[in-house]
Amino acid sequence: MNRTASTNPAPGSAAPPDYAFAAAGVLLTLALQIPFARHHAVLFDEGMILQTAADITQGKVLYRDGVHYAFPGIFYLTAAVFEVFGPSVEAARIFAASLFALATGFLLLMCRWWCTRVEAIFFLLVLFSY
Repeated sequence: MNRTASTNPAPGSAAPPDYAFAAAGVLLTLALQIPFARHHAVLFDEGMILQTAADITQGKVLYRDGVHYAFPGIFYLTAAVFEVFGPSVEAARIFAASLFALATGFLLLMCRWWCTRVEAIFFLLVLFSY
């Protein structure tokens, strides 16, 4: 495939239309994720994350009062969401869907550094299949 400057931006530079493309990907992801956030079975250890985050909001310290194999960021971010919205499964799931949507936006921007929009959408679909 013959690639020219008009189809691909230079590596490391994202053109303004690509930001709109990534924002559209984020909004599409949110539109697909949010309706299912309250009604689907979660295949990862959601209960442990929610319990540990609730413990953090009550003053417990991660890795001293409770141990989990995951990196601490998700626990502290979820605890912050609990501080703002109160501890609930719905708040945590909407937060998780929002993080996933932001990840799709970053994926689209990174793919556009080296790929066409069609190829970036392919990688987005691969991420969705996860």
